[in-house]
Amino acid sequence: MKYFFPAFIFCFFSSAVFAQKVYDSPVYPADISFIPQEKAIPDTLFHNFFNLNPVLYPAPVGGWMNGTNAYGDKEKAQEVKFTQTYLLSGFIYWFALKDKNTGGDTSSIIFKYYKKDSAEIIMGQPRLVPGTVMAADTVKLGDINADTTFSAGLNLFTLPQPVVNFQNYVASFAMDLMHPNDTIALYSSTDEQVNITDYSWEKWNGKWNTIKNAWTLDVDFAIFPVIDLTGANVDESSLPSVKIYPNPASDFVQISGYSDEVNEFVLLNAEGKTIRSGRLSESQTSLSTAELPAGFYVLGLYDNSGKTASFFRFLKN
Repeated sequence: MKYFFPAFIFCFFSSAVFAQKVYDSPVYPADISFIPQEKAIPDTLFHNFFNLNPVLYPAPVGGWMNGTNAYGDKEKAQEVKFTQTYLLSGFIYWFALKDKNTGGDTSSIIFKYYKKDSAEIIMGQPRLVPGTVMAADTVKLGDINADTTFSAGLNLFTLPQPVVNFQNYVASFAMDLMHPNDTIALYSSTDEQVNITDYSWEKWNGKWNTIKNAWTLDVDFAIFPVIDLTGANVDESSLPSVKIYPNPASDFVQISGYSDEVNEFVLLNAEGKTIRSGRLSESQTSLSTAELPAGFYVLGLYDNSGKTASFFRFLKN
């Protein structure tokens, strides 16, 4: 969405910079079906997000509460509550939309993984906020996937190496490198449907604030930890019927449990970038991996509508 700064600048300052933000009714409802096959990478924590009616809230002066807007928000973040020890290997981001109004590659976003080890005064009370950046990755806006459908809006931020967590942590995307005429927005859950209250954040005027305090919205952002469930007591949905093998792979990956309804694929590298996509057919139940460099990859399989998706990680030797 283009920003019309001249039209809003008087209204913005005359209403007081420190005034509480307001919000309108939810818009842009997610195109998503609630079936087990919609689960993405099998060891991903969704925290019941898809039952919380994903929506996109507009900012009152242009843009979106979940991304850039005329208030000049620079970062959006989701805190994850620590309940047990596991290996954290990355995050999935579901961007609902992007609006690129500038030519060339003038805009980028920065994925970040934080320790929650700094402190600020929020509503008169000291609170721990995102502090130490543990990992970051800069991605051009043109390379970001954004769509109402989860499978088409998926973006993977892979950490350089898995991390063992012993405390709450935070995943964000920063917009310091965004052109002011460009925008990007995450889905969020619907107001007041979250399981744990007040866990979403934004960085505004150089300071962190909770979305609940800034916008009077109690939501979670569509940012999901990718973890190692081995030995972890985490209640996750049953795995999809479609399987891939061998893993590790050498020259190919074979797809079993394939049906006519699954006819699209996307192949992502460890940095979350799409390196191949296309259609499958009854006669094509395997994909060549011989030309791929050694490393980790993610294979996504989904139907024509893009509503049903299954994602699998594999290692190429």
